Amino acid sequence: LPAASTELVRVELHVRRGDHDDAGARSSSRRAQQGERSRSEARKLLGSIGTEMLEAIARRKPPDVVGRDTEIRRVAALLSGEERSGVALVGPRLAGKTAVFEGLLAQQVVPFRARPVFATSGARMVAGQSGFGQLQERIGEVMRAAEQLDAVLYFDNLGDLFAGKSGGMEDLATALRPWIVEGRVRIVGESTPAEFEQHEKHHATLLSCLHRVGIEPLDTAVTRELLERRNAHARRRAGQRPLLSPAAIGPLVELAERYLVDQAFPGKAVRLYDELCAVHEHDVDETGKPHVIGVHDVHRAFSLRTGIPVFLLREDERMRRDVLEQEFRRRVIGQHEAIRRVIETLCTIKARLQPPGKPLANFLFVGPTGIGKTEVAKTLARILFGSPDRLLRYDMSEYTDRYAAERLIRGSQRDDGELTRRVRQQPFCVLLLDEIEKAHPAVFDLLLQVLGEGRLTDARGQTTHFHNAIVIMTSNLGAAHRPRQGDGAGFTRASADDAERERRHYLEQVDRHFRPEFVNRIDAVIPFSSLDRQEIAQVARVSLERIRERAAFVERGTVLELGDRALALLSEGGYAPAYGARALRRHLEDQLVAPLA
Repeated sequence: LPAASTELVRVELHVRRGDHDDAGARSSSRRAQQGERSRSEARKLLGSIGTEMLEAIARRKPPDVVGRDTEIRRVAALLSGEERSGVALVGPRLAGKTAVFEGLLAQQVVPFRARPVFATSGARMVAGQSGFGQLQERIGEVMRAAEQLDAVLYFDNLGDLFAGKSGGMEDLATALRPWIVEGRVRIVGESTPAEFEQHEKHHATLLSCLHRVGIEPLDTAVTRELLERRNAHARRRAGQRPLLSPAAIGPLVELAERYLVDQAFPGKAVRLYDELCAVHEHDVDETGKPHVIGVHDVHRAFSLRTGIPVFLLREDERMRRDVLEQEFRRRVIGQHEAIRRVIETLCTIKARLQPPGKPLANFLFVGPTGIGKTEVAKTLARILFGSPDRLLRYDMSEYTDRYAAERLIRGSQRDDGELTRRVRQQPFCVLLLDEIEKAHPAVFDLLLQVLGEGRLTDARGQTTHFHNAIVIMTSNLGAAHRPRQGDGAGFTRASADDAERERRHYLEQVDRHFRPEFVNRIDAVIPFSSLDRQEIAQVARVSLERIRERAAFVERGTVLELGDRALALLSEGGYAPAYGARALRRHLEDQLVAPLA
């Protein structure tokens, strides 16, 4: 070609190449904008089903995590790699699983500066979905968003993912399985060891894809250091808020260790600390400065929470034995030996000399009906835990069938057993098992574990602790054939020989009826003696006082007066040796209350 033509072609090619480059740049820009829009929509979707943890931690500025460097480094390594994997933080309740993960995020490790982390739950992920198709579609949308952003999804309860749905819907684990097994998303979840092992039986494929990181409870020394740092951190940030005095931290940790045996450090101590700070939030001293929470405040708050009286919690406060005896005498007629043995046990508990790893005490009260066995248990609950409501009572005549033991610890699919549920809800209690001799043999097998080790494990692997309970069993064994006293009417004052003969009779009945391994786990078998004439008269007077306190007399201002002779006649007419004081109370209802009505 001529030179001019060649130059023209070169210019035209250059122009077209430039147009092509501009078009490519515009296309790349559009793709980038679309990608950014898509990422924004993905973040918005995840924000609708979860909470952005990095932002929340930046706002809260929690104190540094103590004693968890190894666990934090391991979780960071597992989540920082190119391979998208899952992590299961497995440890007891309150061991600090959440604190480990939040501690990792607070350190602002490089991968997490650009990688979003959302705290969510199974319920939030499927909220508003009404069928299996909608569930699958919703899970797919959430997982695609997490995959696109390379986000971390955090579940504070892995069990949420395995909770079956009603109406034919499969559980969440089925919908999530391919995303986790194929390594397309990163997840972190918390679980207790028992729950994790339970779910492993049915979802082994899914859970085998999660790296299990054990979170063990901290010891008391590290927990004490954690609270000291937490206190110093709060002092720097709070300014005028009440704080714990350094001298109160040790007693707080000690009380948590001694009594909250069903919970783990450091969480059980941290909860006590937070409760104390909240209770004294607005307290000031005489100069107007924030109240300093001292040792006395710790003991008082712990007493209110558990019901345990302050004199049992404080080393420097002695227990008035005479006051305890007076309280029992005010409510229980007679039974001096039984009351003495119970008060001795209270002294042992106060001195912290009771054997570890079992209930505070195991008693078997034996004797005829209606002579004060239940009233002693009620009074003990009132003295030791502040209220008769702390008495958990079971009539063992209702647990005679072969399914009785299962009812006590298994319950239904969703509920705990009848015994384990109540003791877990109220571990500071007096557990009263009435007429224990009537229980099915399988129930005694359970009680061997309770009396000996102070715990029961149910079908779901949950352990219920009885270390802060007093177990009282009652029995009427031998009451029908007990030795006669005095003239045989059961109404004269028994001699010392009569009392000893009656005591031996009941102990022989216990040895004859119960297995040796069961009796060996009982701290004291306490016989209750029959009531004599004077004691029956006392029961009548106490019963009369309670009748006077009834609403009809109080509201109308009516005064009920009864002469000594009339009261004596009612006492003699109502007492039946085989039925004790209950027969007398029924007699008063029939012969006194009914005619008055």
